[in-house]
Amino acid sequence: MLHADGARRRRRHGLAAGLLALASPGLGLLYLGRPRWAFAVPLSLGGIWAAAAWSRVIFVPLGFAAVALLLLGIWLASIVAAVRLERRAPVAARARWQRWYVYLAFFGGSALLHAALMENRARVFGYDAFNYPSLSMLETMVWGDNFVCDTWRYRDRDPQRGEVVVFLPPRDPSRKYVGRVIGLPGESVQIENGVVSIDGKRLDEPYVRPENNRGLFPGDSTTRVPAGRYLILDDNRDNTVDSRMSGTVPRESFHGSVEFIWFSFSWRNGLRPERIGLRPA
Repeated sequence: MLHADGARRRRRHGLAAGLLALASPGLGLLYLGRPRWAFAVPLSLGGIWAAAAWSRVIFVPLGFAAVALLLLGIWLASIVAAVRLERRAPVAARARWQRWYVYLAFFGGSALLHAALMENRARVFGYDAFNYPSLSMLETMVWGDNFVCDTWRYRDRDPQRGEVVVFLPPRDPSRKYVGRVIGLPGESVQIENGVVSIDGKRLDEPYVRPENNRGLFPGDSTTRVPAGRYLILDDNRDNTVDSRMSGTVPRESFHGSVEFIWFSFSWRNGLRPERIGLRPA
């Protein structure tokens, strides 16, 4: 359709607006000629998540769920708004910036910014998230648990005995492992027939199941934990590699603490809703 001034007027497509909004928050609104709204959507999503992370709200299971639902609601609302606005909007001439390459730049810029923030979330936002692909912490953690890690936990205090942590092992610092802090700096840790003693006093370990701790591997040992280092053991003692084999872990190798499981699924066992919200004990 040509207007009297010669400008080509074209109605936007509601389906296209909805699909674009689904592909990238705000993109559908940009397509409809609402640039302020378009940029407001991703900025509000990022701002809410940043505020929730910095305020530590996301480290409370209910807080994490509430923030996740809020973000999902804003995203879905932007999709619905894009479709509804298209139906109500009159036929109008396209602005000079309403071109495919502008939409592509918006999509690419949003994707790159999101990727950069996720890559640096441990440092910028103080959290990290992992999928647990192992059996070494049975039954505290199982294959397919997705958990939140507080990467600022040990900025102002030292790890404590019994805490489940994410760390970089001395022999393979390129990877991150999960384990439980057992021996603190300066302590003598003795393991005899699967029983752990700290400075001669037996350690009560309700998180270790007897069938996973028959003392089969490795043999008995006594270790003096050096200053500035920690002895870390896994809960599945007979089926793992931990500080008994790889050595103690330096303080600076701690990545953060395991806070809670926010989702749990494996192809073998399916969805495990009873594990959602669990904190490692």
